[in-house]
Amino acid sequence: MIRSVAWGLRLLVIHLFLIFIVWLATYFPGLDLLLSLVYLLVIWQAGARIGSQAGKWKLETLLAGVVAQLPGFVLTWANLKYYWGTGIISGDFTFAFQLWHTPALPWLSLFSFPVFDGFKSYFIALFFLSPLYVGVLMAGSYAGQRGSR
Repeated sequence: MIRSVAWGLRLLVIHLFLIFIVWLATYFPGLDLLLSLVYLLVIWQAGARIGSQAGKWKLETLLAGVVAQLPGFVLTWANLKYYWGTGIISGDFTFAFQLWHTPALPWLSLFSFPVFDGFKSYFIALFFLSPLYVGVLMAGSYAGQRGSR
């Protein structure tokens, strides 16, 4: 349990640094895409290291992923409540939500998303990124578990 939280905090710090690094890399074409790919590889390798250790690797990996992406899950929930009209969240949380997913934004820029009545539908894709990060971590953990046999 403590080891999972420690992994989660490490991944949280890596994510915070990647927000800043990818933001700076957007000034250089292609570098932001490369750094986003590196970030996914780091998540994959962290999952593989967690999975290669004996024990309850599925639960430990899931807990580490949830700890690492807890701000993303909270911001997702807050923004969903705001857009459903049941929350009192301001636009600052929308900005924080987009900022949290900065490491994946270069990949979203490769796709063409339609606009519906002024609402950019790429924003909907942001709601799925925190679970996607945890999924990549779990996939890496599964690969690490299979490789350690």
